[in-house]
Amino acid sequence: MTLRITLKPGEPVFIGDAVLRVASRSTCVVLIDGDAPVLRAEDFLPEPPKATPIEAMRLLIQELYLTGDAETAADRFGELARTVLAEQPGLAPLIEKLEGLLRHGQLYRAVKEAKHTALG
Repeated sequence: MTLRITLKPGEPVFIGDAVLRVASRSTCVVLIDGDAPVLRAEDFLPEPPKATPIEAMRLLIQELYLTGDAETAADRFGELARTVLAEQPGLAPLIEKLEGLLRHGQLYRAVKEAKHTALG
């Protein structure tokens, strides 16, 4: 399936562990074929110098989506989830939802959910 993205000058798009940037002074249309994970700049969280546990959880989900490194992510997610829940027990439903999405391989949905909820 082909993904069509219109990018503004200088706007990056993250494709797996690569970054594509528009070098021209006008917008351009990019067609992406294949199964590589794609994340627009508006959904990308740059790593802050010192991430809070909640930011670290969102960064981990983003990294898992872009790189697919599920082996180390599961343990790290569990550690972060325990830390976040100790600080904010009210986030338990969100953490459970994210765990379910990750367990079922719905990584893009997990990225979007983390962005649009308390983790965003």
